[in-house]
Amino acid sequence: MTCALVHVPLGHAADRVPGARPGAARATTKVAGAAMILVGLALLAERVLQGF
Repeated sequence: MTCALVHVPLGHAADRVPGARPGAARATTKVAGAAMILVGLALLAERVLQGF
């Protein structure tokens, strides 16, 4: 659910922005990538804390 709350707005922005504002498109891509890494780390930490 958290992934959806983060990535739906980013996906919407990524669909609208690239042609008009390439700088904003790059920023959106970086934010999306960082968000995916953070979600992955959070899931890994949750797994480790539960003892696999």
